Amino acid sequence: MTTIVQPSLLTQRIKRFYLPHDPFFDLGNVELAVAHKQLAITDAELEELTQSKCDPFICAVTGCRARFNSIAEFNIHYQSVHSNVCSVCKRVLPTKRLLELHVLETHDSLFRVLAAKQKMVILFMHLS
Repeated sequence: MTTIVQPSLLTQRIKRFYLPHDPFFDLGNVELAVAHKQLAITDAELEELTQSKCDPFICAVTGCRARFNSIAEFNIHYQSVHSNVCSVCKRVLPTKRLLELHVLETHDSLFRVLAAKQKMVILFMHLS
């Protein structure tokens, strides 16, 4: 004896059709408009925004109390003080590559063991 199961209202798929200007799409349309405005900026406009003076603001990194009058000042500060920081000893290095070498040579125990067994030299060049 086999039983036939009738689909219930909960398991039936209902197709819904919305017109393009239906209120259902309002939130998505607003978010898309904002995203489009964020992407539609020229290099000249971006340069003008970063160089223009604004109300003074404080660096948002915990413990840093530096104050800035422009976004450009903040960007310079952030790149030189808060990026490329060793998570172990908090030393700030000028580039990501130098940070990687510092961590490898100073804090990596496997590197020290290998360096004791054989001479290891990593050469790097900065071309201007």
